[in-house]
Amino acid sequence: MTASRRFSRRPVPPIIRHAYVAILALWVVMSLLLSGRVAQDAVPYVAAGHLARSQPADVYAARHGDLFDLPPSFAGEWCRIAPRGTDCANLAVAFVATPMVIPLAIALTAFGNHGGTFLMQLGAAVLLAAGMWLLWVRLAHRSRGAPAMLLVSAVLLTPMAMGPIGLGQTSPILFLSVCLGLRDRTRRRSIATAVVWAAASALKVFPAALTLVLLWRRRWRTLGIAAAILAVLALVTLVLVDPLVWGDFVRSTLELNGHTTTNPYNGAVDALVIRLLGSSDSTMVAVVARIFTLVVGAAVCWFGMRHTDDDTRWAAGYVALLVVTPLVWWHYTWVVIGALAIAIDAQPRLNDRVMGVLPLAAAITFAPSIPNANGHSWPVVQGVLLLAGAATFCVLARRSATVRSAVATDQTVVL
Repeated sequence: MTASRRFSRRPVPPIIRHAYVAILALWVVMSLLLSGRVAQDAVPYVAAGHLARSQPADVYAARHGDLFDLPPSFAGEWCRIAPRGTDCANLAVAFVATPMVIPLAIALTAFGNHGGTFLMQLGAAVLLAAGMWLLWVRLAHRSRGAPAMLLVSAVLLTPMAMGPIGLGQTSPILFLSVCLGLRDRTRRRSIATAVVWAAASALKVFPAALTLVLLWRRRWRTLGIAAAILAVLALVTLVLVDPLVWGDFVRSTLELNGHTTTNPYNGAVDALVIRLLGSSDSTMVAVVARIFTLVVGAAVCWFGMRHTDDDTRWAAGYVALLVVTPLVWWHYTWVVIGALAIAIDAQPRLNDRVMGVLPLAAAITFAPSIPNANGHSWPVVQGVLLLAGAATFCVLARRSATVRSAVATDQTVVL
């Protein structure tokens, strides 16, 4: 074990641990309490599952780059699945996951319309709770105030958890992937990292770019397991569904990416720059925005991957991808929460002052999360917070690298 991982383990008050577990249990129960509401992002999966074999041409239904512009077939199926009284005209959205997820969508239909959407709500809750528990295992013993700060963070993040759970969103798997990290602690952890990352790539596409990090760090087992999972999913999709869905997916994705800046819920850095410069039609503005996001993404990689541990590098990759991705929903910001926690855990000498970054970040998410869970969005605020989170991650990552170097050479560091 290197000097940078010789962490002292402080005792944790059982009452705080029990309270923390209770909050996470509440998140799981929340999926049941919210199951009567329309799970806006889960319904498209069940709808796609129903249409995949009978009407495969209607699975990727978004038209003209608009998630809400749906043909009658998909819109009708969406509304049939949604709870009675749902405002389908304004809430129905398209299915956008890769074709490798279609077998999962088909499997969901076996549980019925309500059962299928509830399973996705439950899955979102379990993924978030699992990620938060991993953060507890990493951090609870690291400083005197860490248990209480983790508990406060969980309480403050509850409104942010309500959105993904209530809507049945799949983005919590990104959070869990960040929290799992990349360091090979055990064979079981390595397999878990591979499975979760493969699922995240199939659901969201952009995590697949982290293949570069895996190649760099020579994580052959993780790569092999993930590749096998994705290959099997692709093969099952080819057996179950018309191969034309792959072309439909590519077409639909390109069209959606071409209209991201006009989406009122988009909190991406790219969209933020374009909004601040005041034009979504100017080619020059678009180029400036793209260059800015690439520069910021490169900075995250520079500070997050130089002389840091592999978990921090993995988190840096996720944050950098989030910065350069042209479409970022508020619930994607869970990635930043996980990344900040990983960068805090990477500190060889962790004190309560640094640990306090996590509850502070959780407190900042509180205000935007409440309107977002009710269908409203603050895209400019979201973009600014994404930049602020990326900058804070860079500072923490740089700090961990500096202290690691000092500890390794027995130098004295003034904190």
